Amino acid sequence: MSPPNPVEASANCGTSNEIEMSESEEGLEVYAYPCPCRYCSEYIAEATDYCEQDTRILKHTEEVSRILIQCPNTITLVVGPRQTRLKCHKALLAFKSEYFDAAFFGNFASRNNDEFRMELEDPKAMSTFVSWLYTGRISSTCVVAPAVLWVLGDRLRSPGFTNTAMHFIFADYTMTYINAETAEYIYDNTSTGSKLRTFVKDLVLHEGPLSGDYGADKENAWRELIRQGGDLVIDVALEGSFTCGNSEQEDRPHDSSNHSKYLEPITTRPIEDFLEGKPREGTRKI
Repeated sequence: MSPPNPVEASANCGTSNEIEMSESEEGLEVYAYPCPCRYCSEYIAEATDYCEQDTRILKHTEEVSRILIQCPNTITLVVGPRQTRLKCHKALLAFKSEYFDAAFFGNFASRNNDEFRMELEDPKAMSTFVSWLYTGRISSTCVVAPAVLWVLGDRLRSPGFTNTAMHFIFADYTMTYINAETAEYIYDNTSTGSKLRTFVKDLVLHEGPLSGDYGADKENAWRELIRQGGDLVIDVALEGSFTCGNSEQEDRPHDSSNHSKYLEPITTRPIEDFLEGKPREGTRKI
């Protein structure tokens, strides 16, 4: 199944086969969607006294600054069948991704310190990930659907990136309904117990794609998906149906009061271990 369509209009990504960080960040406008946190949400009468998004980005950039000052070595990611090249700081990749941490600093780390090949990954999605590493943000010019970014983050074992994509998803579905194609893609590319699967299941239960609110074309696509059966149909049938809807705003999964249910715990090596050169001892929650 192909990935769902992007939620942003396509932007000119250039034709060069070499993407440097300065190019991948060009035109960066932070968050093309309203921040969905409790402080910024229009649905919350008594908000907290700070923006959660700003707090996350501040912590992220502080960590990036510490790493870049002490760990200047870079590596080139060779991505996709056309071998698109993305240059990035090696320690930054490893600190924000357990996958890269194991690949670069684990017991079976590659001996090639200059390049790391990722033939099966999508260059645009990986470029978005690399930009996020430096900024803690997803660019408004990103043409990759947030569900695709979440799946990439899960594959790279980067909970910080999956959570950034998840906030994108929260904001998206406060303004629109999920379509059958996106739901199918998510279930095809996640495993049982996935936070993103749980979000989709809860979204269907509370907003009911067959409740009459989605429109004829979208409902027909959902009916076809339901006829195919599968885990989504089972998950929804065990707790409700595809026809209910009109639940209270605060009960819907994209409401800020429910965000924590769908966010991954942040697991990584403590930054002090990185900077002191301590060996990797496995995943830890911080």
